[in-house]
Amino acid sequence: MSRRRDLFLDEKIALLDKIKTQPPNTTVRALEKVCGVSKTTISRLKSKEAQLREEWARQGEGSQVNDSKPKKEIEPHSCDTCDYKTASLRDMIKHLRVHAGEKPFACDICNYRACQVSNLKVHMLTHTGDKPYACTLCDFRTVYPSGVTKHMRIHTGEKPYACDICEYRAAHRSNLQMHMRSHPGEKPYTCDVCDYRTTNISQLKAHLKTHSDNKPYSCDVCDYKTAYPVQLKSHAKNHTGERRYCCSICGHRTGIKKDLVAHMWVHTGERPFACEVCGAGFRSKTHLKNHVRTHTGERPYACDTCEYRSTTSSRLKRHMKIHTARSQREQSIKEDLPVVSNSTQQQASALGEPINGI
Repeated sequence: MSRRRDLFLDEKIALLDKIKTQPPNTTVRALEKVCGVSKTTISRLKSKEAQLREEWARQGEGSQVNDSKPKKEIEPHSCDTCDYKTASLRDMIKHLRVHAGEKPFACDICNYRACQVSNLKVHMLTHTGDKPYACTLCDFRTVYPSGVTKHMRIHTGEKPYACDICEYRAAHRSNLQMHMRSHPGEKPYTCDVCDYRTTNISQLKAHLKTHSDNKPYSCDVCDYKTAYPVQLKSHAKNHTGERRYCCSICGHRTGIKKDLVAHMWVHTGERPFACEVCGAGFRSKTHLKNHVRTHTGERPYACDTCEYRSTTSSRLKRHMKIHTARSQREQSIKEDLPVVSNSTQQQASALGEPINGI
């Protein structure tokens, strides 16, 4: 099959995927404008979709390249947005969906959408509960093949990700990215509601949900609500008592993976969250945030009863106990006083005498 024929098939598949991303009620005329082809072409593509996709799957990886052409002359497909390169046009089409935000593959159970069918297949395992990839040293299981590789670093102590600024090393890229935010640097993405800044736009989008009142995921046991299904899943472990993550040094167990990571810092002495003003280090982002308020003078937590303000919610709760105790004492005094009838009150009032010593 010639290279021109392969490209033509790739274009057909790309158009079919594009058609699938449009709303079900999209008119043919609108599809013509979006896809840049005639309604006749659209009709033919739809009628032959099964045949085209079967042919596409039969080609397999790398079939877009003409085998008769020497490998050294093969020009890989390059992405105009990033440094990604590949010899497979099929892979390039998949990659371009990442930049375009195109997610044609939808989950039938929830609102999840994916840019690749392989990602959708992995996602579906979260609904079935099937975790086919298991650790050989403990009972850890995951839906991702790469998840076992990353998990094994807990047992081996391997930390392949190194900070370019200090001597910090991490077992996972995400931990290194979190650590890098502790170093002063440019953070172009800012929150319009608070002073949050970040180097990553996806992290800003996730942060903005903390300000939103829309928290569709709620706990069936208590009043906990969240904007993130992952957080709800972690919260639910507080009720089930599940603690599958175990510290290899002291035996401490937790149901939340990130809590185990934070716990390990107790043994290593690591304090990855550093204050940009005084350099003080903390194991928790929340503790760092509370500490920074000692420099800024910010006291966002206010008492409803008096003028007291605090830098942390925990201190406000301790303060509120003062009012609660005072209210309880006053109520106790009232309950200990003898009951006085209305007639007695009226007589005493007429004589100008005090009632109950008050």
